[in-house]
Amino acid sequence: MREVDHKKQPIPFSIQAVKADKRRGRYGEILSLTGCIKRSSTIDKAAMKREDSLKKINASETLKEKSSTINIYQVETKRVIKIHVRLITAFNDLKVIY
Repeated sequence: MREVDHKKQPIPFSIQAVKADKRRGRYGEILSLTGCIKRSSTIDKAAMKREDSLKKINASETLKEKSSTINIYQVETKRVIKIHVRLITAFNDLKVIY
């Protein structure tokens, strides 16, 4: 997900995950995305800036680490999708096992 090419551009990947939306009660639908790159969120950037202050208050985990989610940007549709890491079933057509 974090790999870059010789021009320092992210290398697109494909990912497959199970959809789960607690608020709407929708579960179990398979989501297949191709041509995706990992997207940093403003929460991640702000957390990196506050890293020193987080260590001082013994809060070493950022909000993303607590929720175990990642933001995926699909280049073709230009949309950002939040995916829970444990719901990923395949990465670049390889099965993911936890």
